[in-house]
Amino acid sequence: MHGKDEISNGLLARIVQIVKRASRTVPFPKANDDEIIVKEKISLWERFTTFHLVPGSPKLALWDSLVVLVGCINGFIIPWSVAFYTLTPAVLIIQYLIDIFYLCDMYVRFHVAYIERGFIVVFPKEMATKYLKSNEFKFDLVSNLPWDILALVAVGSPDGLYFLGVCRLVKILRTMKLAWWFNSQEKRLNSATGMQMVKFAIYISLVQHWAACIWYAIACPMTRCQPLSWVNDMNLQNATRDEQYVASLYWSVMSMTTTGYGDIHAVNDGEQIFSILCMITGVFLFGYVSGTIASILSNLDSRRVAYRQKVEAIRQYMTDQDMNKNVQKRVTDWYEYTWDRNKGIDVKNVFNDLPTSFRAEVALTLNQQAINKTSIFDGTSTGFKRILALCMTVNYFTANTYIVHKNEMSKEMFFVIQGRVDMLNDDETKSIHSLIEGSHFGEYSLILGHLAEATMMAISNCDVYVLSKSSFDHARASYPEDLEIVHQNTQKQYEKWVEQRDAKKRRVGGAADKSGVDDDDDDDDYLESNTPAVEEA
Repeated sequence: MHGKDEISNGLLARIVQIVKRASRTVPFPKANDDEIIVKEKISLWERFTTFHLVPGSPKLALWDSLVVLVGCINGFIIPWSVAFYTLTPAVLIIQYLIDIFYLCDMYVRFHVAYIERGFIVVFPKEMATKYLKSNEFKFDLVSNLPWDILALVAVGSPDGLYFLGVCRLVKILRTMKLAWWFNSQEKRLNSATGMQMVKFAIYISLVQHWAACIWYAIACPMTRCQPLSWVNDMNLQNATRDEQYVASLYWSVMSMTTTGYGDIHAVNDGEQIFSILCMITGVFLFGYVSGTIASILSNLDSRRVAYRQKVEAIRQYMTDQDMNKNVQKRVTDWYEYTWDRNKGIDVKNVFNDLPTSFRAEVALTLNQQAINKTSIFDGTSTGFKRILALCMTVNYFTANTYIVHKNEMSKEMFFVIQGRVDMLNDDETKSIHSLIEGSHFGEYSLILGHLAEATMMAISNCDVYVLSKSSFDHARASYPEDLEIVHQNTQKQYEKWVEQRDAKKRRVGGAADKSGVDDDDDDDDYLESNTPAVEEA
């Protein structure tokens, strides 16, 4: 018994310790809700040693972008300082600051979380082990070792500074971090095409810069230009370092992109061999880049090509059937407007792959404004509104297209999202009322089963959400209580509209009798009084 008590006490102490540790980040509320909960302060040292960065987080993305930027500077400055012997104090300071930055990057990598079986692993030991086993750590270790120590053997030598630069050439391995970063970005589904363009621009710039540095180093090792070299052939042995670098870079670009113009050419065997390697490398490099860019551009336009082929097939069919030219134009205009609005995307089924609950949430986000502006849905539950939003589909109407005719059996309700829809009189020759964004009509036909109260026409190109009878019945079966609320709201609204319509007709009829003239606007007033049924935005 005594032993069991000791075990229980030890276990209890361990639980208390864990709770205290967890309370540093997630404080437990006290019994009294009115009491102020004070978080335990975390020291600066604890923040520095116990932090973690989650993949995809803004902080890690910002740090990785900074690593790429510093990597580009590192890739340019190290070979340039060696080839052109520019190891000045300022250049050395920049290089050692870059060394410090990459040591900090190694420390950060020990605190980067990773995802395993759907869980984000943030335990310090596991994060460190993951990094130690990666190829990235091996490259970081090799590139950050103090290779400068090897230059101590040349202390006091006239070429000691040059030997120091040669020892630091190992730091170019840091350029591999650029490749890893671009590779990780391209794996992301939302990776932008511009990312590949940036990648190619950086790669080509680095390769051509390195080729220019090697080209000059072959001619002038340790800045002592050989008598038989391209530098002496071009009379650049006394030129400034900037002039010599520009000439080297000019040769590098010309040799890799073309076969060169021959103004700067190889003179000795070493230069000739390197020229051959550069031209072969240029053929493969620029061939790969050109092919990839062409593939990217063709994929960007794939939807347009497929859509254009579909429209061309429809045009050919209409021509074969000898359809009316005006109808053909209206059909073509509809496809043109549809492309302008959705760029060939099937907007009706675009979110079908999402889980049903998530798809309903997304649909409500898109259609919530239209639903909230419709008074007959006041008082209904959020679940009912989700079902409605999920059932609503977008339809496109071009200008001068009829949406519904009066006295037709229309079993749809319409919500104007963009454009203008006009209500026409009985003979469909005159517009008597306009509906804009946020308006709706057709609720009497959908819910009360009435015939269409008026003829509606799209005056401009319009985006209209449509709620069909079958879709509404699905929502009704799921939420019968909300259906009763909608039916009552619609019935009250209809009775109010009938009362206003009859009162106005009596006023108009009395005025016509007194004047002895038939009032031609009777139908217009009848339709214009339909305002409660067709609310304006």
